[in-house]
Amino acid sequence: MKRTLLITGRKVGFFSLFLQAIDNCMTAEQEGLLAWVEYGREAAAYWNGENVWETFFEQPMLATKPDHFDLRSSSFGGHPGGYGRQQLVYRCQDIGPDARQRYHAAVHAYGRLRPFVRDKADAFIASLPPDYVAIHIRGTDRRKDSFMRPLADYVNRLEAHADMPIVVCADSHEAVEVVKRTYREVHAYDAIRSDRYDSHDPVHVPGRHDPYRIAEDVIIEMLIMSRARLLIHSGSNVSLTSWLWNDTLEHDLIALERRPR
Repeated sequence: MKRTLLITGRKVGFFSLFLQAIDNCMTAEQEGLLAWVEYGREAAAYWNGENVWETFFEQPMLATKPDHFDLRSSSFGGHPGGYGRQQLVYRCQDIGPDARQRYHAAVHAYGRLRPFVRDKADAFIASLPPDYVAIHIRGTDRRKDSFMRPLADYVNRLEAHADMPIVVCADSHEAVEVVKRTYREVHAYDAIRSDRYDSHDPVHVPGRHDPYRIAEDVIIEMLIMSRARLLIHSGSNVSLTSWLWNDTLEHDLIALERRPR
């Protein structure tokens, strides 16, 4: 009888939770465990009374929940509360071609989306020109761990692609509007966003917005980015997941300086 691993969440962004599940499942596979993902009240910003993972993804290894679990993990391996060793590297600049292929396979093996989420993303992507550049502008609480670049840095990076359709994925309306004022053809998914790029409060503050909607929005934006010809981005788990989701996606990284711990 195989031992079981319960994967629970933390108070973090949605794709930190997603990548944690992938990391933990990779360990489970290596050790012959069976993993079950259950993100509840502890994933406060996204919890709507049901298992957040099962709302959007299929269970990675089990069809039914076991009566008990032998092991638990509430973070990436190698971190407090996490089981086993860390499998995933966080920064795309530190991921070589072989590792990218391995992570890509794991993301699709364990992160199987419910069809309704793919359908919503596909419907929006079908409304776009067939060839577009995506840019992910991550502001708000990114300031906690990194020195944020001025919005002008993102706008200027797009200049080489000014003749192409641009899709902005961002956590602030300000970022979207700045790009729209600068370039001719700019699109953006109708997502919940903070008003200002430099706001101290991200959209995933618990209790501030519809928890279902903010989770669905960020999944759809991840899929939009993954289908671009080129993704311009700074460091974030959303853009990293896009880059792993599509293992041929070209990207242009706008590096951020990390704050001292």
